Amino acid sequence: MSGAARREDVLVSVCFPNLAPGEAAHTTLRQVAAQLDGRYRYWEILALVDANADGIDRLLIDVPNLRLLQVRAETEFYRRRVVAASEAIGDIVAIAALDEVAHLDLMEMIEAAHTGDGIARGRRVRRSLIDPLVRTLGRAGGFEVDTRDMQTAVYPRTLLNRLLAHPNPQLALRFVPRGAGLSVMRLPALGGGHGRTLHETGRRLNLVQQLLVSAAPLVLTWVSLLSALVFVISVFFGIYAVAAWATLSTVAPGWLTLSLAISMTAAFLATALFGLSTGLQKLLEMVTPDRMDEVVGERNGVDLFSQVTQELNIELSSEPPEPDPAVSDAPPLARSEAAR
Repeated sequence: MSGAARREDVLVSVCFPNLAPGEAAHTTLRQVAAQLDGRYRYWEILALVDANADGIDRLLIDVPNLRLLQVRAETEFYRRRVVAASEAIGDIVAIAALDEVAHLDLMEMIEAAHTGDGIARGRRVRRSLIDPLVRTLGRAGGFEVDTRDMQTAVYPRTLLNRLLAHPNPQLALRFVPRGAGLSVMRLPALGGGHGRTLHETGRRLNLVQQLLVSAAPLVLTWVSLLSALVFVISVFFGIYAVAAWATLSTVAPGWLTLSLAISMTAAFLATALFGLSTGLQKLLEMVTPDRMDEVVGERNGVDLFSQVTQELNIELSSEPPEPDPAVSDAPPLARSEAAR
């Protein structure tokens, strides 16, 4: 699109949730600003920095249209992504990682998200060995997890608002919720993507822990079913113990008492565990908002509103009707007679 006129029909926000001021950040922000300014008229760069970070004034001077949000240094990494997405004002919002920008065509991703009305996400070439395990864990938690998906992603505003309204927006911005009807366009990284650092490995372990927590409803469902099964088995075992004691001629001393104690203990524990698991499921259901977003799109072949207005001869106008001079200039009594 070299030589093309700048677009004026869209406002673009590029967010860097975890920016550490320095030469690398300074150079990258200036490059991104130059690319945005050459392609769009309305744009902004939103960066989150620690409250005690140095070098902020230089960034504000050298990088145009830059907004810096100072957050607590203890703010968790994926929580920063939610804050950045909430503070961005663009029609198209890109959440980018500083070390991934050099391996992605960010402008192409923005155009793909805008024209395709879907999420554009960077994708690594190499697959991790734990990908099947993490994918299964993500499916249990209600997310489409793939270790090849990069942190940099571009969202249209409508889809971003839906993800921010998710009960777990931190995971929803990282991995697309299953069954949400969101289209995802995955663009391969240039050069295969960057290597994994020790700090990133720690973040991934934290992400796995969040996926485990998000799978709690499914785990509670299986626990309740298993508890009900154990209760039934314990009851049948108690009946079997009484029947064996009544029919057999010789029974070991204390066997009936021990069998009934085991049966009653297992039945009580199964009942208690069943009640706790179902109660927790009810609490999760109560605190989970009913978003009513089952409808993800609409296509129709008739404009019912226009049809009704034409058939009923309804005139839509924001201008008030002109007064009748004969009525407005007459005395009050004459105006009332004219109105009749």
